[in-house]
Amino acid sequence: MKISIDWLRQYIEVDSDIAKVSDVLTMIGIEVEARHALMPKVRGVVVGKLVRIEPHPQADRLVVCQVDTGASEPSQIVCGAKNMREGDRVPVALPGTDLGGGFVIKEAKLRGVTSLGMLCSESELGLPIESGGLWILPEDLSVGAPLQESGLPLDWQLELEITPNRPDCLSMIGIAREYAATTGQSLRLPQVGWKEAGPSADESVSVSIAAPDRCGRYIARVLRGLTLASSPQWMQWRLLCSGMRPINNLVDVTNYVLLETGHPLHAFDMRRVEGGEIRVRCAAPGERFRTLDEKEHELLPTDLVIADRARAVALAGVMGGQNSEIADDTRDVLLESAWFEPSGIRATARRLGISTESSYRFARGADIEGAEWASRRATALFQELAGGTVAPGSVDAYPRPYQPHSVRCRTARAAGLLGVSLTTDQVAAYLGRLGLAPQLVEGGQAVDVTVPSFRHDLEIEADLIEEIGRLHGLEQIPEVPGKAAVGYDPGDRFDRFSRRIRHFLVDRGWTETVSYSLISRAEDAVWEGGLTPSDSSAVAMANPLASDQEVMRRTLLSSLLAVTGTNLSRGNRDLGLMELDRVFWRGADGAPQEGNRLGLALTGAVYPGAWSTPQRDLVRDFYDMKAAIEELFSIMDIDQGQGRLNCRRAESAIPQGMDAGQTAEWVDAAGRRVALAGRLESRREKKLRAVHPIWLAEIDLDWLISVLPSVRGYQPLPHFPAVSRDIALVIPADCSYRLVMDELTAGDEPLLESVRAFDLYVGEKLPAGKKSLAFSLTYRSKEKTLTDEEVNRLHQRISDRVCSKLNAEIRG
Repeated sequence: MKISIDWLRQYIEVDSDIAKVSDVLTMIGIEVEARHALMPKVRGVVVGKLVRIEPHPQADRLVVCQVDTGASEPSQIVCGAKNMREGDRVPVALPGTDLGGGFVIKEAKLRGVTSLGMLCSESELGLPIESGGLWILPEDLSVGAPLQESGLPLDWQLELEITPNRPDCLSMIGIAREYAATTGQSLRLPQVGWKEAGPSADESVSVSIAAPDRCGRYIARVLRGLTLASSPQWMQWRLLCSGMRPINNLVDVTNYVLLETGHPLHAFDMRRVEGGEIRVRCAAPGERFRTLDEKEHELLPTDLVIADRARAVALAGVMGGQNSEIADDTRDVLLESAWFEPSGIRATARRLGISTESSYRFARGADIEGAEWASRRATALFQELAGGTVAPGSVDAYPRPYQPHSVRCRTARAAGLLGVSLTTDQVAAYLGRLGLAPQLVEGGQAVDVTVPSFRHDLEIEADLIEEIGRLHGLEQIPEVPGKAAVGYDPGDRFDRFSRRIRHFLVDRGWTETVSYSLISRAEDAVWEGGLTPSDSSAVAMANPLASDQEVMRRTLLSSLLAVTGTNLSRGNRDLGLMELDRVFWRGADGAPQEGNRLGLALTGAVYPGAWSTPQRDLVRDFYDMKAAIEELFSIMDIDQGQGRLNCRRAESAIPQGMDAGQTAEWVDAAGRRVALAGRLESRREKKLRAVHPIWLAEIDLDWLISVLPSVRGYQPLPHFPAVSRDIALVIPADCSYRLVMDELTAGDEPLLESVRAFDLYVGEKLPAGKKSLAFSLTYRSKEKTLTDEEVNRLHQRISDRVCSKLNAEIRG
């Protein structure tokens, strides 16, 4: 929003130091984004009058102007602007004028026609104003006078950022009210008055509201015998400084009052409102309407229109219609000042792609009580600037009058929240500056205020305390160092271990990904199963933004596969991707739930870029994924032995996106699936044009964190030597490595330090259906050096137990 400081001074006293003004506004929450000095900076520019405008003989987009610059003969100047007409006064840069940046005006020929100067816009003269063409100057300026001496005011323009919760500040009076409250001034509002004559307004106009929930108030006034002309210099300047282009006095008055009060108005040509009837209704299905910008729109029943007896004449709160606009011969005007429900205006403006000053303010919330004063202010200006008469009275359709509400503010609560010492008198004084009419209650310990209609944001006690803080001065609140016990905080357990997992994987060459939590319904169905409970369902979005963001993901595998596909399409074939994030689902009772997961994706060569043939041909397979998972379990101190965590082939609840024959699961002692790993289904691999198999895995991090040992004890380096013994076992071919390891370590032998497999043999030297696994067992005591006899006796006991349990034989 742009404002003029000179205009602001009409309502309050403003410091001459523009920097101080900016600081005051910023400290009360109205951020000043930029400030500009408004005065032509170019010397040598004079006021010219357009005597004649003719088409250029060689160019359709140019015109040839004869311009009176006070010399004996008019100057011929070629121009490309379209917004001027004969008789207008415009800035003229004659030959020799330096417009800055080395741009000096010279006599020139444009498409064969001599041009003796340049007609200028505001921006070409160094002003931060864009009017879409030439700067049309007030008619009372002297022709030939230097522009800098013409009496144009020196002014400052401020660009303000108004937050969405403060629509009352989208006006000059709103800004002045805030500035006055901060500086302890009284607001000076202009006096409004006019002379009435002729038939009353209700004899000429009737108003009916068919949609009172969409239009809360509609005020109509009638003005007759108006004279269309240019607006005075002061009004044109203020409009330009606020980013609006002056048009004529009738249109400019409505724009001026909009900027002054923040309340949009609309003026209809009374002749074009059939029967003098105003009907506020919803559009009919398929109804078509042409707006002032000459565009035709097909309306919906959710769009609100202003109609007469026969057809719509305005798109309520958004833009007027061509069929009722102010024309050059307009003499009688019907002035509208209304209140429209914000969400409906916002929806219509967004759908039709129309953004106007009116729709912007109505969409944020206009002041329903302020509609009356805005109508009165515009009526007074119409009569002042365009003459004519005002019909006595007005037609005010107000089906549900505004009921003000009160809010209580306790002094002790305000002082506690702000951290300052306050008295009730101070609280009442601050709130009184904002026009809230404070009343002392609770024996002088609290204040009740009546919230005015223009302050939609004041609803609860904390809102009032925020206002007190603004007026007291946030910079005046003392800084008090916080008091807290100093100690070591290890932080959240999940955060600590998730960082540890990330570091572990990144150190081993994995790349972390971050992806959206929303996927399509079709993709969700493909990945149903896995670690998600079988009785779960997806959490659907009520209003999805896109077809691929319909539901919240129940697994990370779909997201990882999408990232894998993107990388493969870009030639990145050797990938190790991981993502640590939440997944979401609805339980059997319909309540939404969430869980933490670790997802992994692996594909490509084991040794990317290796030049030797044996290494070049090694491709990542299931065992690479399995090794990564089990190494993760190992470094997290998860006990994988003795049936506490078993890896086996998955038989059920396998997602459609995975190959059922190449998928494994990890289950804990209670039979709960805690991890899943397998190959991507072949058709999907082909669709991604994968050169190598794609392996996916997912781990339940909530389970992983829950079973971590709470304390990891320190293990000192051993003081006594270790003794190793090897054992080769001939076992049934279907006997797993894990089963043998569990039996070797089952006795909880305190002297058995470690067990390591080092050989697997299957061949002719063994009976059919048999295989040989060889292990190295390390023995060590923390208290002494073991003798051979002690080691042999222990090793024999372990060997006998394993052979008995597994029907194994010692291989010689």
